[in-house]
Amino acid sequence: VTGNSIGLVFKTDGCNAIAIWRDGSSTPTDTELRQTQACARGLDDQGRQDFVIIYDSYSKRLSVQITSGYSSGRSAEFDLDLEAEMSGVPDPRKAWLGMGASNSGFSITGGGGDTFFMNNFQIVYDLTSSKTTSLAAGPIQLPASGELGQLSFQAKDAEGRYRGTGGNTWTVNIWKAEEPTVPASTGTITEVTNQCGSLCNTCPADGNFRICDNDDGTYTVYYIINERGRYRFETQCTSSNCIEIQYVDITERVFVRSPPDQ
Repeated sequence: VTGNSIGLVFKTDGCNAIAIWRDGSSTPTDTELRQTQACARGLDDQGRQDFVIIYDSYSKRLSVQITSGYSSGRSAEFDLDLEAEMSGVPDPRKAWLGMGASNSGFSITGGGGDTFFMNNFQIVYDLTSSKTTSLAAGPIQLPASGELGQLSFQAKDAEGRYRGTGGNTWTVNIWKAEEPTVPASTGTITEVTNQCGSLCNTCPADGNFRICDNDDGTYTVYYIINERGRYRFETQCTSSNCIEIQYVDITERVFVRSPPDQ
């Protein structure tokens, strides 16, 4: 583990333990591991343990759930704040959050223990849901007619959690708010590109618009509307790494004003 990264170690020494190390070797020693380890007793030596590991890229949180194959159904959950872990001096009170268990107690333990092999390990990527997309935080820009406008929207998963990374492609429609089936009169893709310059000239074109991936779960559409009025924006994810694909309204509160000289 080097650079801006951390490693997780799963051990058993009378309990299933999770340890963390940073900027260490590929096979950390006990001295390189965090001095405190969260430990769920009663989950060891039951023949089988299931691990569910979920990384929330938006909030930089990692949750780990351990369930024993034993008939009692013992389980334990850990909630890790990775930003706290990556700080200069990790604070265990902030780094280990939300620990709780059923039929199982927690304790603090040192290093050591047996090697535990996880079989049939899978990484499941949570996908962007088209229908949960919403307006991104921040004020809505109110451009003048014939001038460049921009609007940002937030991608989410099916449960409504904010996506923290990019990688999706989108299409956008703009309609007159007072006439729901009438599309906006928009400038050409050349006009949009000329006005936005380096802001968006390398972003993918979508008809007369350019849609930029901000690499943080938000996307920005650059557009030109030629007529004063109020407009409704809708978007739909078009990439294969999306689910629940459908158009969803982002906002109907974009007001285009007359140019300053009119």
